[in-house]
Amino acid sequence: MSSDDTRKPKDEDKNPLRSMGSALGGWAKRMGTILSEVTQQGPPEEVARAISQARALGLTGDYAGAAARLREPLTQRPGDSHLKLALAIIRVAQVLTGNAHVSVLLELAEPQNKRGERALPETLAEATRLLLRDEFDPALDQLRRGRKLVEDAAEPALHDGRFLLNLLTTLLQVRRGRFERGLLEFQRARARLPEGTRGPLRALLVREGAQLLLAEDHLDEAIAWLTGEADLGNTAAEVDQGTAAARAYLAVALAAKGDRVGAEAVRAKIPVRPEWEEHLVRVHLLLGTGAEARALALRHLQQDPQSPRRKRLWALCEVAAWPVGGCDASPTIRATVLDALVDAAASAAGERQERHLHELAHVALRADLLSDGTVALIRRRLQDGAASAPEELRLVNARRRLQDNDERAGDDFLPGPPPRFRSQPDLGGPFGPDEISPLRDASQRLGVLRGQRALASAEFCLKSHVSGDSQLVNLHEAAQEYLVEVLTEAPEHERARALLAQLAQPLQSNRLEDLLAAATALLAAIPSRVLGVPISGVADALSGVIAARERLARPLTIAVMGEFSSGKSTFVNALLGEVVAPMGVLPTTTTINFFRRGPTGGARVHYRDGSISTVARGEVHTFLRGLDDVAASRVRHMEIERTSARMGEAAVVDTPGLNALDGFHERVAREFVDEADAIIWIFSATRGGAASEAGVLKSMRADGRQVLGVLNKVDTLDPEERAELTDYLKQQFGDVLLDIIPVCASEALELRTGSADPEARHDDPFRAVEDALEKHFLAHARELKRSLAARRLGDALARTGAAVRHAIAELETKASQTGPVGSDPTHLEARLVALGDKVYGQLLALDDLLTRECLALGVLRAGAGGKILVTEQDVTYLTAVLRDSILRALQADLGELSQEPDSDAFSDILAARLVPWAQGYLDSLESSGFIASLIHEHGHGVAKGEAALRERYRSALAPVAASWRKFIRGQVRAIRQSIAQMQHRTASAPSAEALRLRATTLAGVDALLSGLEQVAP
Repeated sequence: MSSDDTRKPKDEDKNPLRSMGSALGGWAKRMGTILSEVTQQGPPEEVARAISQARALGLTGDYAGAAARLREPLTQRPGDSHLKLALAIIRVAQVLTGNAHVSVLLELAEPQNKRGERALPETLAEATRLLLRDEFDPALDQLRRGRKLVEDAAEPALHDGRFLLNLLTTLLQVRRGRFERGLLEFQRARARLPEGTRGPLRALLVREGAQLLLAEDHLDEAIAWLTGEADLGNTAAEVDQGTAAARAYLAVALAAKGDRVGAEAVRAKIPVRPEWEEHLVRVHLLLGTGAEARALALRHLQQDPQSPRRKRLWALCEVAAWPVGGCDASPTIRATVLDALVDAAASAAGERQERHLHELAHVALRADLLSDGTVALIRRRLQDGAASAPEELRLVNARRRLQDNDERAGDDFLPGPPPRFRSQPDLGGPFGPDEISPLRDASQRLGVLRGQRALASAEFCLKSHVSGDSQLVNLHEAAQEYLVEVLTEAPEHERARALLAQLAQPLQSNRLEDLLAAATALLAAIPSRVLGVPISGVADALSGVIAARERLARPLTIAVMGEFSSGKSTFVNALLGEVVAPMGVLPTTTTINFFRRGPTGGARVHYRDGSISTVARGEVHTFLRGLDDVAASRVRHMEIERTSARMGEAAVVDTPGLNALDGFHERVAREFVDEADAIIWIFSATRGGAASEAGVLKSMRADGRQVLGVLNKVDTLDPEERAELTDYLKQQFGDVLLDIIPVCASEALELRTGSADPEARHDDPFRAVEDALEKHFLAHARELKRSLAARRLGDALARTGAAVRHAIAELETKASQTGPVGSDPTHLEARLVALGDKVYGQLLALDDLLTRECLALGVLRAGAGGKILVTEQDVTYLTAVLRDSILRALQADLGELSQEPDSDAFSDILAARLVPWAQGYLDSLESSGFIASLIHEHGHGVAKGEAALRERYRSALAPVAASWRKFIRGQVRAIRQSIAQMQHRTASAPSAEALRLRATTLAGVDALLSGLEQVAP
């Protein structure tokens, strides 16, 4: 026995009669309902006539006349349900349109039945009373009961009642902030608007419907519907209230769409009445005619100063006059604007309040005013779930925490480095309560978000430090980068400018060491290029500052210079009291020798390739004299220790003669000379002062060098010639040299290294040299070094300042000369329409591809009566073919578009928006089994031939092609805003960088130069 045979019988199986009785009972109930509907008696003729006449009056807006027409029959028939319902419809419409006080609904009051239920008239009246008291949930309960009760009404009350219930539900959902549900109910109410309705009721529907469509950003639908309602062909001076309302809102919708010509044409047809002032303000606001909007909005507000709606309208007109991303209004205006928006947000409910709070946060951030009232409202919303709140609300909270030094401020930032604000994906929309909200400008909203994220991050960096390498690492550099980003979005942002100035506070010190350290940090942070503009010479200036710092820490360094064969090496040996410098070598084998105090007397050889070798003390002279011209050319310089106590810790540099240097040695010699604190210039008595020496000496003096002149080899002259030559040199170089000392270095060397008595100082020919060195160099070593370091620092800062000023001028010129970025926005719509039509045709043309592929695969067989033999593998293949064909065509279209003149930005933005959308759309087609459905539903058409199959496929592809065309055409506003944002950033970025250089780098340079003038000795 099967399981079906052994199952336990149900009650119906046990009692067939009961089952039959249930069936008959249900059938009888349905028949009774049908018979009741068929045999239902309508109102008596005189009642029907009164209701019809009252309804006609009500449709024109004469509610008082309509109610009066029903009063007499109601007196005669007080219990007539048809009359009561007709009166209820009239009274509810009269109250909703503002033509009567809610108290008129009291005449509809009736006692509840035994089950506590109201009849339809009382239900409509009660729902209206609750709605006007903002008791949304009880009102919704009454409307649900009304929907059931209205189905028992007879025409025309059935139609009118349904319309009124849809209208009431629309108003309720909008007031509670449920816009999507409100939009659905509005669509139903619009479809059920009684034919011939004119006057206030139609105006109410137009007003509520238009506001809802605009709030939900359904601009195309609003324009299409309102164009039909506006009766633009009617040139009469006076038009119906509904027509006037349609024209007012149509002008607003066209302005929101960006159609200036259309909006102004319709605006000219709006009646000049106080009731339409608000719409005129909105049109001005949307078209950017701010001056007119502000004046009108202020006059409109003065008529009802306590109205939150009017205060918000005035506030948004003020905001529209602010610069992009920032605010230039006075503190009083800012505070008043925020107070107005706080009132508007506090008076809103549900989703509407969320949108108002979003707008409030956006404006508060732009105004840089985080008032207590603003923050309190926003934090109340964040308590309900910060993760789902708009990012602007979180930014307000984070920045206020930073202002209050709240220990929880770090919760809003990622740790980095550098730390940054926790941003979130930009989902949802539309943003803002309605079409005039600044949040509707997507490019501005995103610009403000980027700027405020950066500002919050900068403020956090300035209040924080992070630990690294066991030290506190200052985050001012990161803050500076964030502030430049703020100024790129809003060049006039006061807070960002103030913080930049704060970062550039001058160093409070007059110590040279502190100034050198600060200059090193400042110059090291200067980039070589900013937005393509070079800042030249900063690297060289930085090297000079670093060298000056190192020079301060080293012993006094004296460079001995002169032309070849002037006796420099002999002079150095005599000066140091030991033979350490090689004498009598050839020019090609000469090396640069650096003598420093040391214990060993050895040497280190620094080669050009960077390698270093050592030479023992007794082998130094052998090594130097053994160098040929090739070996000497490999040596950069020699570092030789001297053991004599003469000259103390001072270091001496012996350079080859200037007329003996090759190119490399000349460069190295100049490096040593640059690092020297003082210079001894050796003149040869056999040549006098050569012309080549004059230019070099003057350049050294101009560089701030202390130069002592020594006339060597005076033993070749008699006393008169010696005096004459000395006077001549003083006359020629007196303004360059500190003094000129005649000396015979060879005699001095013999005295200092031979058997002569070293105590015979009166016979020492070097006494005058040592006295001059002591007077001019050794006794003032510290002052000499500091003076030269300060001079070098000043020169480096001056060169840096000049380079930075030049870069600032270049950046400002670049900002002022910035032209349009990419496509002319006025041609966007035409180009997108053309592209949309092209893609539409390409998608429809896929009918041929699908037909050929299906026949080639054998999944469709014409000879088999249109038989379909498709497998999962076939569907996968055909889906891939379809996807590949569409994406290839799209790629080709975008490629052609990018080749058109002035289309770079346009094509890039379109590709960035269209390609992800296209891939997502194709993914959805694949996941929904589009190809399989296409084949199964239309494949049978092959029985009538390939042409028929193509036609069926083409029809099936038409909705897909229409979706693509609609999406492409709908990108006009988004692309226009993106191009405007690119234009703004392209123009403002150079200005922001120029401001950063001026406020930080240049201010820092000027501060250091000022400090250098007061440097402590």
